[in-house]
Amino acid sequence: MDDRDDGFVGIWTDPDGEYTLGLIKSTADPRYAYLAMVLESERAGWEPGEIKAKFSSLNVGEVSVGRWKMSNHLEEGVTWRTRRNAIVALNSPGSEPLALIKVYPREKGSGKGDSSGTAWAISSKGLFITNYHVIKNAKTIHIGFNKGKNYPAQVVLADPSTDLALLRVRGSTPDCGPIPALSSAKTGQSITVIGFPLTATLGEEPRVVTGVINALQGVQSDASRAQISAPLQPGNSGGPVFNEKGAVVGVAVAKLRDIASPDRDVENVNFMVKASYIRALVEQAGIRPKHMPKNAKDQNAEAVFERYGQIVQPVSVSR
Repeated sequence: MDDRDDGFVGIWTDPDGEYTLGLIKSTADPRYAYLAMVLESERAGWEPGEIKAKFSSLNVGEVSVGRWKMSNHLEEGVTWRTRRNAIVALNSPGSEPLALIKVYPREKGSGKGDSSGTAWAISSKGLFITNYHVIKNAKTIHIGFNKGKNYPAQVVLADPSTDLALLRVRGSTPDCGPIPALSSAKTGQSITVIGFPLTATLGEEPRVVTGVINALQGVQSDASRAQISAPLQPGNSGGPVFNEKGAVVGVAVAKLRDIASPDRDVENVNFMVKASYIRALVEQAGIRPKHMPKNAKDQNAEAVFERYGQIVQPVSVSR
């Protein structure tokens, strides 16, 4: 943590952007050396200047004790761990994981680029699919930093109109495991999404979420998208969306932001790029995607992850 003489530590926000907090040093309470003060809030009942959280220390890598005020202003005890650009609660008082992300000043030198997403192997020859917006304007791209392996990659093909990109790992090709087939999505179909959301906050292990195909069109009847109920977070972009047979039916791409509703009440409206657009992209590179066998058996999320989890890797980008 880069402490400043004037007591100002930085500006932080929660992953959903509901609170913008200014962290300051404080001697008001000897138990808590740092306070998080509300600068802006999208939640009713919170005004600028109110204290939202307290921390005993904020040394990077260390655990500290503190407090967190819930939406009803009741304080709960929380144990925190500070990372370079995130403060993560080890015992969230609510039902959702609690974390704060540093937005100013951002610290340099993490070695993992300044943005991240997800990619997955479409070929055993080191070719990966991700979203175009994940690698747009990238100076360097790396795949697979989650387990100590870090493969530089380059863009083979990119299609901004569908938000897809095909990457090739440079040098030695990693052992990716079995490559999934591509298949069409169906409304009401059960899905499993594998990805690396919020790696700075949640860590570098793959995360699995499930849901269904809500509709076969996106915003304003966009035919390249399908709406899904599986919850997506920053970092999920580019991750594969599997059906109950273990075939990829799409690529996780975005969620509908709260600004689509004047009451900010939009929840869990997410989208994927359909597999037919993946097929069109990779065929340009001379890759013939696998077709799903007619006798393929249904698989639950655990089975899908067990078989295909190793082909899904995080993407690290510097710009």
